[in-house]
Amino acid sequence: MRKITKYLAGVIAAALTIGTSAFAAEYSVTPVQATWYTNDQTVICFDADANTVVVPTCDSNIPVNIIGVTSNGFWQVQLDQVYYIPGAGLSAQANSNTAVNTTANNTNATATTGNYVWHKKDWLGNMSWADKDLTSNPTYITIRNEYEKQYAAGYKTLRYRVRYSDENRELSDITRQIIWDMEDDYSNIEKDVTIYGENMNVINEGTWTDVKINGAWSPVRSGRIVEIDRVIYVQ
Repeated sequence: MRKITKYLAGVIAAALTIGTSAFAAEYSVTPVQATWYTNDQTVICFDADANTVVVPTCDSNIPVNIIGVTSNGFWQVQLDQVYYIPGAGLSAQANSNTAVNTTANNTNATATTGNYVWHKKDWLGNMSWADKDLTSNPTYITIRNEYEKQYAAGYKTLRYRVRYSDENRELSDITRQIIWDMEDDYSNIEKDVTIYGENMNVINEGTWTDVKINGAWSPVRSGRIVEIDRVIYVQ
């Protein structure tokens, strides 16, 4: 690891001698600890900003220490100093195997750890609101990679704990999309429109307020926060 890190640091040092114009991007950082791997989408940035690239190409399968994830979709990594890599530029596993979808409607769909392909799910029926591609979202990649690791380890119950709020609908959409995508990509995960949850813990009950919608008063809840395990069952 030290030798490879020094290799990356040398590549970056050479790039910096050429010069780069950087400015401070606005974002927050959530600390994490993990070792992931470079891939064919890896670029290394001086800041969490696509305009601050210092290494535009990188060999694949080099282990990198992740120390944080930014609110604007970059990994914060520790090399000779702190740098940033866009979300799709690191994979949880080196040389990850491709899982081929063998379902009748999507025989050509594939998913590779850290680099996922979305496909329309006719089996969901008339649910056009679910027909969206979230696979490049860093939160999608982070959560799905964890499910993929559990699946590869042979677990029969895959789970990821999330915290939802009434004001954050995107996370709910992302977890639904991940589960439905995995149901399509693996033949031993049964297709089910239902998204299962376990071990729910209510952090804040929230409040109800009467709001006028289309001329009629209706109760609307706000401020409710819950934690729950989103579960996938493997046959």
